[in-house]
Amino acid sequence: MNTTRDPLVTIQDMLQRLKISRTTLYRRVKSGRFPPPIKKNGRTLGWREQDLEYWKQILPPSFLK
Repeated sequence: MNTTRDPLVTIQDMLQRLKISRTTLYRRVKSGRFPPPIKKNGRTLGWREQDLEYWKQILPPSFLK
């Protein structure tokens, strides 16, 4: 799979979707409750849409509100 062509959801877009703060998002990533963003050259780029769709299916609905 070529990840460079997969559309990425930016951190800002993710914060708006989940209606949470950046700190909360990264706490969830660190604890394993949310997938880590893709990084390149030490810089965070975002999340692949397909990874988010998978997580939406396995997370409780209250997590995504």
